[in-house]
Amino acid sequence: MMPKKLFFISPIGEEGSEIRRHFNDVKLIIEVCALQLGYEFVSPELTDSPVDLHTQIFENLEKSDIVVADIAFNNPNVFYELTIRMALNKPVVIVQSLKNNIPFDISGLSVIRFDWSDSDKRESVIFTSI
Repeated sequence: MMPKKLFFISPIGEEGSEIRRHFNDVKLIIEVCALQLGYEFVSPELTDSPVDLHTQIFENLEKSDIVVADIAFNNPNVFYELTIRMALNKPVVIVQSLKNNIPFDISGLSVIRFDWSDSDKRESVIFTSI
């Protein structure tokens, strides 16, 4: 039996940037939670597949059991991928740092907001959301 798949979408940023540091921190949290819950963790930058990156992203958006979308930094690629997933009417968990505002266009959606640096709470929030 194949494990359930969790696909993580997030801004990635340039090596050494604030966005990349955020990505690495959040990815680790989501990955640990996913693995502990029995999900295979998938993130676009983890693959060495010869298949085009965009094709891989679309396949994961369609076929993953759940998608976790980090809307930090209001990244247009993340919103684009989130829109595709939502159009497919499949489960998605949206997370956002407390220090960022939720854009008006999605302010009516359920968004889990918390301080990523609060190590006592962050994993329990993810566990109860997946």
